[in-house]
Amino acid sequence: MFLVNHEAQIGFEEEKESAEINAEQPLCLGTCNCNRLGSYGESCDVISGQCECKTGVGGLRCDRCEPGYWGLHKIVADGNVGCLPCDCNFRGSARDDCEQMTGRCVCKHGILGMKCDICPEGTVLGEDGCMDGKLQKIFY
Repeated sequence: MFLVNHEAQIGFEEEKESAEINAEQPLCLGTCNCNRLGSYGESCDVISGQCECKTGVGGLRCDRCEPGYWGLHKIVADGNVGCLPCDCNFRGSARDDCEQMTGRCVCKHGILGMKCDICPEGTVLGEDGCMDGKLQKIFY
């Protein structure tokens, strides 16, 4: 069972009608609660409530990075225009996404580095992971 605040319902209908009349300056239903870091402003779509998200940012309120991106908290601090691509090395990483706060990728066994692009000394990163550098010349 849902309780309806009739005053809020009336305000909702008035804002919706006003937004439909003036589509160039859409009004949001109440407060959009758009994330100040991830969105371009405080306005949102009148019908869906979707805020306008920066590059690589997602969620209804632009409050998280999309899969394959990281660093929502760094948008203002570092002057970024959105979340940053993970850029995990496709040969060395176990997944396409990365840790949201640091950008560290999840590496396959034996592979190192923030982006999973470093092999132990004497080995090189090949299609199947780190392999003996001498063997690489045979395969490539």
